[in-house]
Amino acid sequence: MIDRLTRSTLKVISSQFSIVLLFYAGGFLSFIAYYRVLGLANIEGNPQIYAEFAGKNLLIILQTYIYLFTSPELWFALLHSPFWDTKSLWVWVSAFLLLAIMLALLKLSSSALAVRLRSNRWVESVRLSLLFVMMLATLQIEVSPFKVENVLQPANTVQYFQQKKNLTAFENQSQKSDFPRRIAMLNQSNSANQQFFSIPKKYDVSGNDAVRLNALMLIIIIVSVNTLVLAWHRQNTWAKWLLYLYLLVQALFIPFNCGILGAQYQYPLISISYNQSHLAINSTDIANTDKITHKNGVLLLQKSADGLYIYDRLNYFQISYIPQDLVIATHQYATVSPFSNCKNGGYHPCELNYLD
Repeated sequence: MIDRLTRSTLKVISSQFSIVLLFYAGGFLSFIAYYRVLGLANIEGNPQIYAEFAGKNLLIILQTYIYLFTSPELWFALLHSPFWDTKSLWVWVSAFLLLAIMLALLKLSSSALAVRLRSNRWVESVRLSLLFVMMLATLQIEVSPFKVENVLQPANTVQYFQQKKNLTAFENQSQKSDFPRRIAMLNQSNSANQQFFSIPKKYDVSGNDAVRLNALMLIIIIVSVNTLVLAWHRQNTWAKWLLYLYLLVQALFIPFNCGILGAQYQYPLISISYNQSHLAINSTDIANTDKITHKNGVLLLQKSADGLYIYDRLNYFQISYIPQDLVIATHQYATVSPFSNCKNGGYHPCELNYLD
């Protein structure tokens, strides 16, 4: 049955229409994951955007394989990069090593005992169990980044408003903005956010892009190793089922992780003047005014024909939507990350370097 199912699936996805459909579907999943991380649930996509995300996914996967063969030092960077699920990684490594040792002993040895063990059903059960453990550990590793969400704003709303109230009173009294304490509020988000999107404590204008990219490349390597190991055992019916289901799951998980970890979170730093009203996301307060409003040192998260999403990190992480017909003028200073730090041994928002 699994053979017929595999042949039918390969026949379906081998058509040009199916290939294009899978390409756009992967881009759509990355699109959803990316804006879920930013906390922008109302962004509308289109086929061009999905194609851009899918193209970036393929480029990252291709670069991973190229770097592994042409840049051996990348292995050391991956091994020394912070890992978010050490227990699952060690389970995967242990299962893989045990399976590799078992295969080596059975294949290389020509003794009568080795020959009998090769066809022993209990030995085969152990090998399948190790394969299953490897797959479960990999899925756990891949699912962990899915917990990342809404990284631009504090997760604990009640605690945030109380801290904001206290800090605002302190800043009014001292007549000075305390940006390190403001950023400390953002760093109190969930552990997954801190792992991949924490503000660096040293000078780093990239916003930890390398940390996320290394994590994604490590996931791609582990998934590739699993696929090769399962393909090696494809003579076994259960291994065929496991390979089939595993590849189906990866068709969903890989694009989703590419959208989270493979994206570069770099945005135009702008000043903007606009009229009438704007609506802050995640808030029910709408401020209406007839005067011109001017914001300086904000990040342009997304721009469309309908409007702009801007992020004011210096003003307590406000995300705002401004309709395009209300925009009077914009001016771009540079391209920065909302997770950047322009000072060693402390914290200095890079946006401050471009303020008047």
